[in-house]
Amino acid sequence: KQRHEILHNVSKMLNEDDKNKDKLRMVSGLDTLDDVLLAIGNGYDVIVSAYSTRLTLHGDAMVHPISPKEEQETKANVRKDVMDEDEDIDIGTQHEQEREMKQQEKSVLYVDKINVTDIRYAADAAPILQGCTCYACTHHSRAYIRHLFNVHEMNAQILLQMHNSYRFLQFVENAKEYIKNDKFSEFCEWWTQFQAKLISNV
Repeated sequence: KQRHEILHNVSKMLNEDDKNKDKLRMVSGLDTLDDVLLAIGNGYDVIVSAYSTRLTLHGDAMVHPISPKEEQETKANVRKDVMDEDEDIDIGTQHEQEREMKQQEKSVLYVDKINVTDIRYAADAAPILQGCTCYACTHHSRAYIRHLFNVHEMNAQILLQMHNSYRFLQFVENAKEYIKNDKFSEFCEWWTQFQAKLISNV
């Protein structure tokens, strides 16, 4: 909360000063995506954040949707996968199918990060994030990257950082698109609602 107030007050002070209001604004040390959006909303031009690097140092990978569109697309894919698995479902088990869809949505959609060093990924041939087009996801599996971490290979952090940096930058690019369309408040509202879903899924 204190950081939010500082960002807002400094921006307000610069706006009131004719000598400084048109100067480039830079802020560093932002640790969360909430802080990044707050800085963008307060008119900061350059944002330095170690968020993606902090994730990488702990072996964590960003896997949450980075836009409302991606959230809806992922949800649709989850539902399609469940439907395909149960093509011959009868009416009496439709309720069960719907419950399975919601459970799958929770496990796929409403997770903000995964730790690729976890034993559950030891034989996982899937990419870090299905559908992600970063180099790590298009060339390597979770199992391979986990193996690299286990043998202390430097490429482990390099590949994971590639993924996290890519997702972080895509998140910011999506925010910029909403700004261009004068809908930045909608993007922030979506993110706030998504965060609430994450908390309720814990």
